[in-house]
Amino acid sequence: MRLIVVNDVSVAVGGATKVALQCIEAGVKAGLECSVLVGDDGAGIRSRFPSVEVEARGERPLRDGVRFANVFDRNFNGRAYRALRRLLKSAGDMVVHVHGWSQILSPSIFHALARSDAKVIVTAHDFFLSCPNGAYVHYGRGEICPEKPLSAGCLSSSCDKAIT
Repeated sequence: MRLIVVNDVSVAVGGATKVALQCIEAGVKAGLECSVLVGDDGAGIRSRFPSVEVEARGERPLRDGVRFANVFDRNFNGRAYRALRRLLKSAGDMVVHVHGWSQILSPSIFHALARSDAKVIVTAHDFFLSCPNGAYVHYGRGEICPEKPLSAGCLSSSCDKAIT
């Protein structure tokens, strides 16, 4: 059995990454062949789990500042897509546990997973599936966002932390 853990970053700065690291730890202890796809440099995983295969993209999360290229690759990160496709080509039973993808890896990973026979677990640690800032909060106003998720009003509301 092979376990592939997918997460944007390899160092725990929040709860999602902490849970992803615990998942890797449990897989290693259970004797599973473990691989990890991360969007950053992978240093946090390599130092903690030297036996785990790490596919690291070496990219920066959106919270570190948006660049023009992010408009495209954070909607479909082709490098992340190809990296996950490579990991999915191994033979045998496989489980992919997805934790975080909204800062670097993008929804492209789900396109790769859809083309695979792997069993997939997605743990939603926040609200990024339906809210662009992941919190249903309008940070500029300091209140719960009244907009319908992903509506025109939502997408044009300038509600993110980085904008305030």
